[in-house]
Amino acid sequence: MQVRRREKLDFPSLERVNERSALSLGEIGMGICSGGLLPFLSILIGSSCYSPQPVLEEVIAVVEKNYLYEGGGKCIRRVGIENIEQCLDEHSWFATINDRLANTAPVSEFSYGIMNLRSSDGMIVGIFPMSSAEEVDLRTNDFVEKAGKAIFAPSNPKRLKDALICRESGEKLRVLIRRGKTKLEKELECRPFPRGSVSINTGLSVYYLRIHSFLDEGLVAKLNRITKDFSSGGYEGLVIDLRDNLGGYAYLAESLLLQFTKDGDTIFSLAGRGGKVLTVATTVSRFSFGTEGMKPGRGALHGVPTVILVNEHTASASEFFAGAMQELGYALVVGRRTFGKGVGQSTYELRDGSALHLTDLEYLLGPRAKKLHGIGVFPDVVFASDDGVSPSEERASATGWAYRWARWSRAHACLLDQLESSPRF
Repeated sequence: MQVRRREKLDFPSLERVNERSALSLGEIGMGICSGGLLPFLSILIGSSCYSPQPVLEEVIAVVEKNYLYEGGGKCIRRVGIENIEQCLDEHSWFATINDRLANTAPVSEFSYGIMNLRSSDGMIVGIFPMSSAEEVDLRTNDFVEKAGKAIFAPSNPKRLKDALICRESGEKLRVLIRRGKTKLEKELECRPFPRGSVSINTGLSVYYLRIHSFLDEGLVAKLNRITKDFSSGGYEGLVIDLRDNLGGYAYLAESLLLQFTKDGDTIFSLAGRGGKVLTVATTVSRFSFGTEGMKPGRGALHGVPTVILVNEHTASASEFFAGAMQELGYALVVGRRTFGKGVGQSTYELRDGSALHLTDLEYLLGPRAKKLHGIGVFPDVVFASDDGVSPSEERASATGWAYRWARWSRAHACLLDQLESSPRF
């Protein structure tokens, strides 16, 4: 059994199946029943020597050893692999080799814009910004009743979830949505994920950075440009806008976090099954990704007055960043309480070629190991959802807070300088 650590805090994706060289029928026949050569091919050609029982036992063993929550193994033994989603959280799944061969394109390349569905009732748990789903006004808390030919059934939610996986840009899908007592039919288009970040000069000596997701693997390189812009542009404060950022790769959120931390900071802890702490992550002395002017032992943006703007759709890697910054005292968080996903997953490849994507760790924030999952990040300055504040007004408010903090910091520094230079009696 192989374990692949996923670098994502957020939505799971099926692994790309490696291309395999062609085998002759004789080679296939030799390997099926002996188990010596690609035993999972017995599934594909219908060999009678394949039995699901070994897979069931292997799945139960993996779940009992690694799954974050108790009772999963007993549940799977009771309901069987075909109903395994009844026993796992919404971020975990089991895929047969047939599923994996049919879904060779990673979900993270394209999307209709629906982050995930709640297995119990088909409720949408998130909409990606700048996606087709957002464009046609699908919303979090809508219920998907039908996608293409797939109809939601609590006994088999995976069929509907699979229908929402798109593999080719431009592919169309009709969905039936229930919103309150109203039913709506919408057409979705498969599009590449938005991966970029946008920076805007807002005036008031405050630098504004909007990060749409932590899926942009070029973000680390962009951080160097951002820090140069900040230092050369005379900016005194920083606003990081994470509204509607549903997460992405954990290491990118950590990379951004390291720009603000100093040596000895406890960034987060990882807890496994039973709450056992597996890792405590602290900062180390380093130059931050080659940033010019960086001082050893602290990030290039350490000490910069920073405001982080969040809402109820700030999830996973993005709320991990916001929560850790808040816990360390490096940022003021402004907006609405975040989504509350603080767990990570790994993909376990089983002997027959199937795979189990399993929630197996929880992120705890800062030196106090503050819980994030199921709770979210509570802003220091709260915008109530019924305040009628527009997105542009929220951004203006966050910019104002960053500006006032920068002015206060400058006045505080001046006061300290005066105290240091004053005669002592």
